[in-house]
Amino acid sequence: MEPPERIGKYEVRGRLGEGATSTVWQAWDPFAQREVAIKVIHPEVLRDRERGRIFRHLLVNEASLAGKLVHPHIVQIFDAVMDEAQSYIVMEYVPGGTLEPFCTPDSLLPLDRLVEIVFKCTRALDYAYHLGITHRDIKPANILLAAAGDIKISDFGAALFTSGEQTRTQVSGVGSPAYMSPQQVREMPLNHQTDIYSLGVVMYQLLTGRLPFQASNNFSMVYQITHVDPPPPSDFRRDIPTGLDAVVARAMQKDLSARYASWEEFSHDLAQAFRNKQLKARERDFADRDGDHEGRRAGRLFLLPRRGRGKDRQARTHPRHPHPRRLLRRDGRHRQVERRPQRRRRRTDAGQDHHHPRRGAAPGLGSLPHAFLRRLPRSAGQPPGIGQRPSRIGLMTLSESLSAEIGRARGRPFRAAASREAGGGCIHRALVLEGGGERWFVKLNSAQALPIFEAEQDGLVALAAANAFRVPQPLCCGIVDGQSCLVLEHLDLQPVAERDGAIACGRALAALHRTTDTRYGWRRDNFIGATPQANTESGSWARFFADARLRPQLERAAVHGQALREKGESLASMLPAFFLDHRPQPSLLHGDLWHGNAAMCGNAPAVFDPAVYCGDREADLAMTELFGGFPEAFYAAYREAWPLSEGYESRKTLYNLYHVLNHLNLFGAGYLRQAERMIDKLLAELRG
Repeated sequence: MEPPERIGKYEVRGRLGEGATSTVWQAWDPFAQREVAIKVIHPEVLRDRERGRIFRHLLVNEASLAGKLVHPHIVQIFDAVMDEAQSYIVMEYVPGGTLEPFCTPDSLLPLDRLVEIVFKCTRALDYAYHLGITHRDIKPANILLAAAGDIKISDFGAALFTSGEQTRTQVSGVGSPAYMSPQQVREMPLNHQTDIYSLGVVMYQLLTGRLPFQASNNFSMVYQITHVDPPPPSDFRRDIPTGLDAVVARAMQKDLSARYASWEEFSHDLAQAFRNKQLKARERDFADRDGDHEGRRAGRLFLLPRRGRGKDRQARTHPRHPHPRRLLRRDGRHRQVERRPQRRRRRTDAGQDHHHPRRGAAPGLGSLPHAFLRRLPRSAGQPPGIGQRPSRIGLMTLSESLSAEIGRARGRPFRAAASREAGGGCIHRALVLEGGGERWFVKLNSAQALPIFEAEQDGLVALAAANAFRVPQPLCCGIVDGQSCLVLEHLDLQPVAERDGAIACGRALAALHRTTDTRYGWRRDNFIGATPQANTESGSWARFFADARLRPQLERAAVHGQALREKGESLASMLPAFFLDHRPQPSLLHGDLWHGNAAMCGNAPAVFDPAVYCGDREADLAMTELFGGFPEAFYAAYREAWPLSEGYESRKTLYNLYHVLNHLNLFGAGYLRQAERMIDKLLAELRG
């Protein structure tokens, strides 16, 4: 067959494949400016009286899903046309082929890659299930490999709809016998558990390179499906752990009561195989699905960071600090509430706006995966996509995926009965998930922002270890449904308005600053706002502040004119003289302590959104006076607990210059004149 020049409005570019009933063409959509795949049903099939009836039903099924199944691991349907001349479905183009080439003994996938694929299938099919859709034809030919190593489930034409009026579109006698469940081959009523069985068969075949039942005809196949137990996959592949044998066996149970009752149980057991070290989890190069970035690393959704080399040094200085994991017990009395927006940054959820992302890969990050997901590497500058809100896959879908991850991270099931949008600031999106008497605060961004959340998690753990402030305890972070996320406990927070609360905050800050180190900086880089913040350790505070704070901001600010950069460089070069009589201890700092990042949790002062490092305690205190400040009782309580050294007012201007320059780089020229005035003032003082 010669390829047509056009199919409707679509420009045909080549044939992708051809079967007994349809041909799939690669085409170009000139209106949406994208590659598409078009499945054209052969006209003779539709003219056949019996087969035509079935395939019209299948077309109606698939066409009805246009714009509805929107999930990272499901092929999206864009358009459908059904008429006498031509009938076709227009769908997302996925260039990588199917899983069929990996179903032979000489081309098997590595176990971790295989489990990752099956895990993603469980998430996609769970999403479809919650929309009332059962696929009914899960097989390797319907699982496609995207160009960047991801997967997409295709061909929902045989789908069973269990919600609304669409129930009438279901047809019987469809599917591939080798992958059908006992209930499907017997034409019994079906639900999502038939897909669970079919995915179990796919997993068996990917593990072994053979189908679980070998038969020369459909009658023999049906008999084995309904009466025979297959040998375990490990009989054919010696490196398969018993944990995966058990997962496959439960997915393929003939009795519905013994089979996985939910997709969450299935995906949980897949993750459990890794947590029990029954599989050798390893990182591998893995390109990001959403771009052309090379050298990505396969990642996981992690529990909280374990003690790393930086923690060892802190433990020597403060032996009373408990292990970070012990600090992460959630107290049901502490919850979070919303409050009025702040003027400086758009916030509607006072509890954890967390609009200051953190950056970098934490040393000693825990090794317990909660999903087979990518963790993206650090880049030299601001990662792409930061500050761009993630695509909204659908609130219910996302909350269900998050619920599963939360359940795995805490070791018992969790399902969000309600979810609502919360203020995530100008950088992140945020959700509050509620269910079973629990609430969780979830921050979301594009996948590229995952290092930000990892670093923020590490900063919160460091603040908790100081035991001065109440902080929201992180549960886990990773990639869920194509978005990076950080899951935190949900706190009830109120503004620091009353005198007693201000006094408590002042004393807590002084106590935090009593946590000291021997060098300035921190064990990792992080972020201030959306700006990378270097924390290379140094024995000189003047050198650290010039090289890790002022100069990077001045370089970014060069777009506003060389005059600012030149004057700023003059200031940076003179900082050793500025600190001749001031030798501060390297105190643990919050790093971004404006009034919007502090609150009261009951009677306890709380902080969040840290940009943690060790430096002059006055840098934290100076930041509290920027953008509105705290009540006077706060400062009085701090000075009573730890008096300030002479010259604080001059140093305050220097320390706040860093934040004003950061705002200039983040939010534009409205901060230019303020930055220039501060530099001029400091230079005048130094030149005396």
